[in-house]
Amino acid sequence: MEASVFDASTPAARSLDELLARDAALPPHFLRNTARAYLDSASRQERMVWALRCVQAMPLALRFLRERVEFVVQTKALTDLGVRPRSEMAWLAEFADARPAAQKVFSGLDDVSQPKVARFVEQEYGSTFRLLEEDLNLAEEALSWLAQPGAREHARTIAQHLFRESASEVLPSVNKVRRAESRIERKKDHRHIRGAIKKSLALLSRFGRQREVQLLVSGQRAVLSHPDSPFKLELVPHFAGWLEERTRRPGGSAPFEIHLLTKDNVQLSRLCVLFADTPVLDQLLALSLYVDTGNEMELLEKANWFGVSNEGQTRSLLETHAPNLLKKLPTCGPAGARSRSIADLLGASPEERTWAPFRAPVSQWVSSAMDGLTHRVARLSAAYAGTPALA
Repeated sequence: MEASVFDASTPAARSLDELLARDAALPPHFLRNTARAYLDSASRQERMVWALRCVQAMPLALRFLRERVEFVVQTKALTDLGVRPRSEMAWLAEFADARPAAQKVFSGLDDVSQPKVARFVEQEYGSTFRLLEEDLNLAEEALSWLAQPGAREHARTIAQHLFRESASEVLPSVNKVRRAESRIERKKDHRHIRGAIKKSLALLSRFGRQREVQLLVSGQRAVLSHPDSPFKLELVPHFAGWLEERTRRPGGSAPFEIHLLTKDNVQLSRLCVLFADTPVLDQLLALSLYVDTGNEMELLEKANWFGVSNEGQTRSLLETHAPNLLKKLPTCGPAGARSRSIADLLGASPEERTWAPFRAPVSQWVSSAMDGLTHRVARLSAAYAGTPALA
């Protein structure tokens, strides 16, 4: 919505044009502050029409935002770790006041974790996410408003005044509005969620894993191990309330960190395991079955390894217990043979070599932080399917 007001003949757009004509530098947060000041001065119904104008652009805008957040997390981590010069952060608007740049967040590779990334993202982008929530609330309200008698004609008049567009370019059909309204107002059936959790818990109990679930739900660590394996998996939950949240929105990475350790508690690596469209307790069951059936190596070969803090130690232990897993490390394999992962990184810069193991996990963590926005935008976008794009 902030961007859209600069694409029409508005006081906000004219203020920007005047500054650019003078070749003057934009004051900090000029675009946001100017756009929001204009929107705040508009009537409620005018703001709802602006929101309707923006619905089609929301998925792309959200994707750009997610990519920006991932890039800023990467930049912050690499500068904190001393891999990238701190001076290179100055051009990013997020670090313009030098406060976030000076405050170290990631002191070592072990600090590049879901909780630390989530806190940093909230610190830097929490206000942006909340403004987006307000815009989405407005768009949902606008869809309900359009279904009221006479509202469409009034909205058409406002749109023609604001954008000089035809009504068909701004407003969806009546049937689409009603379908959208029913989708938006339809609440999740909590009984269905509880039923799904109960069913999955019963299945986990049959495999003797109810204790692990109880530990994770209470925020404690749980361990999965096979008596014949030299390794064990330690699961550490990311956040409270993960069970219901991830049952409602399945898929993606597990809501707990997975640490690979030896039986005598030497940490080898952290793991990122992705499960497409899989409820969280089914993810836990899948992990358990890999371990209990003796197929742990298959899981370890598929997982993304990152955060190997002592590569020499990890290499030595793998050479003894599981030489086939040496290819998961970002350096030479046995007898000097290059593994596939390092082959992909030949000629890469130190920054790329450092960040490569973290790229996929951080992308998942950022996506998780934006899950609520992503689902709401997808729902609104589906309601608008087939509606002409709003110029």
